Amino acid sequence: MLDAVLLVAIGFGVGIYSTALGAGGAFLLTPLLLIRHPEVPPEYVATASLSIVVLSSGLSAVQALRSRLLDPPVLGVLVASVVPMAVLGAATTALVPRREFQLGFSVFMFAMAVYLLLPRRELIAERVTGWRRFVETREGMVVYTFPVLRGVIAAAGASYLSSLAGIGGGPLYTPLEIRVMRIPVTLAVPTAHVVVTALAVSGLALHLATGHIGEPLRDAPWLAIGSLAGNPLGRRVGRRLREGPVIRLLVVGIIVVAARTAWGAL
Repeated sequence: MLDAVLLVAIGFGVGIYSTALGAGGAFLLTPLLLIRHPEVPPEYVATASLSIVVLSSGLSAVQALRSRLLDPPVLGVLVASVVPMAVLGAATTALVPRREFQLGFSVFMFAMAVYLLLPRRELIAERVTGWRRFVETREGMVVYTFPVLRGVIAAAGASYLSSLAGIGGGPLYTPLEIRVMRIPVTLAVPTAHVVVTALAVSGLALHLATGHIGEPLRDAPWLAIGSLAGNPLGRRVGRRLREGPVIRLLVVGIIVVAARTAWGAL
């Protein structure tokens, strides 16, 4: 029972953090499950972490759809880009040995942190061409330009890598939407929740279909309960955040997770 209470508490913290940032939470849950189950193959860990993301990000996705802080045509393009690559990434996970998986996961996370810390080029310095979008929200009209080809390539690549790592893609999609796809942060976080849910459902379906069901899945219900409980508070926090704090909070979480995972693999 004490173990279950601890898992619920961890899930609660992950739920607040990941919901506020549109990050899914699997990038925090995957290293936790790797530590708790040191002998389990990585594909079984991915099944457990993705199952939690499906529930937590799914709830956030429903709220995003209800809030109308989405651009449906652009969202459709992104979902169509990520689903096939998510399946391919999940299929590749089983081919990677556990130690190499942990080290690769750490390098991948550190690379994401470095990318996020790079200074952003101002829109004035770069003329963005693409699909001109006008989105009516409760807060007013949002106008931006979506670079279609660049956005599709970024979404597909992030989908494959994050599904391979079993992290759901959240740490990648929010900054990619803001920096590469030029989606305003008001729309970026809700959009990330929907895209991450689609990615997680695709990867989880493949893992379940191939029988990757093991001990880590026993932790999933308790972590999911905590994550769902933290979801409402995370949404309230997320509504108050702007681009700068979102990026900084993601970087802190990514570096901590990457360092701990690398330490466990050495």
